[in-house]
Amino acid sequence: MKKKRQFTKAPLAQFVAIIALSISIFLIVDLGRRAAANYRTQREAEQLSQEVEAARQYQTKLLAQ
Repeated sequence: MKKKRQFTKAPLAQFVAIIALSISIFLIVDLGRRAAANYRTQREAEQLSQEVEAARQYQTKLLAQ
């Protein structure tokens, strides 16, 4: 006689846990990359603002001559 295999919910729970863990890791990495990109973008914007201000001051100086 063949024994019937008993299916437990443990493999299904493990599968769901692995999927949830994978999604969590993906989101953590993705949010970290986005935060780093946002930080770099803000730094560039600040630097460009300073360059524009310096150019405006130089232009004002030239126009005053």
